[in-house]
This record gives sequence, C-alpha cells and structure tokens, in this order.
Amino acid sequence: MAQNTDRISEYIEDVLSKIAILDEAEVGYENIEILEFRTHHDSGKMFTNQRDENYGIAILNAITDESANKISREIKKNSNLSVTVLDDFVEKHLLKCFVAGDSESYKTWKTGDIGVASLVFDDVKKVITPNFSNESVIKRNK
Repeated sequence: MAQNTDRISEYIEDVLSKIAILDEAEVGYENIEILEFRTHHDSGKMFTNQRDENYGIAILNAITDESANKISREIKKNSNLSVTVLDDFVEKHLLKCFVAGDSESYKTWKTGDIGVASLVFDDVKKVITPNFSNESVIKRNK
C-alpha cells in the first residue's frame, strides 16, 4: 500500500503539478503545450466528422478548474487508486481543441508546440470551448 501511495505522490509531482488549470474564461494562460496532435485514429483512418470533413485534435496540457476538483476528489476518495487508473482519469479531462482539416493550423500544428490557451464562452450555443494560439508556429514562420 505504501508503495502505491509513493507512486501516486510521484505522479502528482511529475505530471499533475505541470498541468495548467484554466479557471477563468477569456483569460489567456501562457506556455501551454500540445501534448499530442492527432489527425488519424489508431487504425490509421483519418478523423472525419458527419459531413465527411477531416479534422485534427490537439490535446492540451491543461484542464478546467472543475476537472481539477474532480481529479482531487478521486485521489482523496479512492484508496485503491493506481497510477494507471489515475492517468486514464486525468487523460479524459485534458482539454482538446478540434482543428478543421482545411485550416492552416491543421497543416502546421505539431505535438510539443507551445502557445496560449483560454476558455471561450459561446452565448449562442451555450457552450464553453478551449481556444489555443500556437506561438511555436509563429516562431517557425519567422
């Protein structure tokens, strides 16, 4: 049991402590990393939406304040928590940006890119979406 607690503590220090928590809308958080930029399923098939348009997914090293609270509660309440289960739980909460396949971003974004992330409210659709300004692309294009 102590060994598992040590591993969870290491995970908190090595992984969780480096995840940005976006807790205010319309506020930019700098130095956010794209942990993974994907355009294909594991099977090799391209991501396509209902209109058969390609898209990419940028998985950001950021979560919402609400997600941070859920992760914290899970760590506190689950005494049998393993690092693998915790990692899967955290991964589900990472913010994701969808990138249209016909956009310049789709062609230029890469895993490891750094930028500014924010949460944007859409009053019409009544949703909150993550927004990402990729500073690495700007530097590469200079």
